[in-house]
Amino acid sequence: SGSAFEPNNVPSRFADPKRESEMMREIVYDVFTRKDRGDQLVHIGYIDAFDDETARVYAWKTYDEEKWFEMCVVERTAIIPVNRDEGVFANARRADV
Repeated sequence: SGSAFEPNNVPSRFADPKRESEMMREIVYDVFTRKDRGDQLVHIGYIDAFDDETARVYAWKTYDEEKWFEMCVVERTAIIPVNRDEGVFANARRADV
């Protein structure tokens, strides 16, 4: 006792191997850009990353061939299809449920 680390005090997020593997699962992020102020936001591709901050870095490094005015990443499962039940975005959202 008195030790900072004791087996019975392991945080639950580390005690469950299934949850740990879920935490290490890569997430698909879609990348959107605009070249100039006022341009439409355009989907230019996707990247896989473990978290939002890593997705930002991967997107910038992957799609840095242009001088973008703005670049955004969105988790694919966060995109809500409006008029299609099939396709990349609808399938991703269904798989996340």
